[in-house]
Amino acid sequence: MRTLQLGILAAAVAGMVTLIGCESLTPMGPSLVHQHMGEAVRANIAMQTANPNASHDNIENPQVDPDTAAILMNRYYEKQSQPNTQQPAPTVFQIESN
Repeated sequence: MRTLQLGILAAAVAGMVTLIGCESLTPMGPSLVHQHMGEAVRANIAMQTANPNASHDNIENPQVDPDTAAILMNRYYEKQSQPNTQQPAPTVFQIESN
């Protein structure tokens, strides 16, 4: 039984490695994930370099114009005022073999 579980685990790992390898060899070139990898980290480093004490400055720097912010907040409040609908619990199947 233990050998079967190890075999299944090995097959799953081999499948994941194969899929990862195939993803980088797509005929259309690198994926969008690969093209933009690390941009957020570089942007955060640039912001921290420009102002390392930004978290302690307590200065507001709005990135959205007031009209767009009002529309977004109204949409948020409308969605929050609607009652929550109960979602059915997912069905779980458990198959055991002895």
